[in-house]
Amino acid sequence: GVDEKKMICCFFGTIGNFFNLDTIIDVAERLNGKYQAQFVLCGSGQKLKYYKKKAHNLSNVIFPGFVDGNKISALMEMADIGLAPYAQGTKMSMPNKVFEYMAGGLPLVSSIQGEITQILEKHHCGITYDAESTEQLTFVIQKLYDHPDLRKQMGKNGEKLFLDKYTTEKIVQKFNAHICEVVEKYQRS
Repeated sequence: GVDEKKMICCFFGTIGNFFNLDTIIDVAERLNGKYQAQFVLCGSGQKLKYYKKKAHNLSNVIFPGFVDGNKISALMEMADIGLAPYAQGTKMSMPNKVFEYMAGGLPLVSSIQGEITQILEKHHCGITYDAESTEQLTFVIQKLYDHPDLRKQMGKNGEKLFLDKYTTEKIVQKFNAHICEVVEKYQRS
C-alpha cells in the first residue's frame, strides 16, 4: 500500500501510449532501496500489464488500478509530487492534470514541452524534464527528495497560481471582460 512515511510521487491517468511510464519505472529502479520514495501509478489501460511486469520486482512502485474521485483526493492529500509524464511528441498545451495537481498543492514534475514549461518556471511551481531522459528525471526526483522545503514551496506556488488564475470563476471573469471589450469596440465602430 501507500506508505506516508515516504515521499510519494503520484500519477493518475489512462495507462496507454499517451503517457511514458517507462522513464518513471526506470527512475524508480535506480532509486529503489536508496531513497525513501514511492511511485503510486493510478489508472488502467492497455499498457497496465506491460508496466506491471516491468516493475514487478520494485518495492517502491505500486499500481492501485482505477481510482475514483474520493480516492484521488485522499491520495493527493498524502502525495508530495504530481507526475505528468506525457509521451514525447504528445501535443498538449495545458492538460487538466496540471490544474488538478496545482489545485491539490503538489509540485508538478512534467514532461510537457511548451507553454506549461514557461508557466512552471515563471511561477516556480514545478520542473520539466525530457520524457525519454531517465537521467533528467532521476535528478529532478532526487532534488525534490533532498529539498522538502522546495517541494512545499512549489506546491504552495502552484496552488496560489491556480486560485489566482485558473479557477472556473477566474476564467469566467476573464471571458466576461473580453466579451464586454468586444461589444464596446463593436458599438464604437
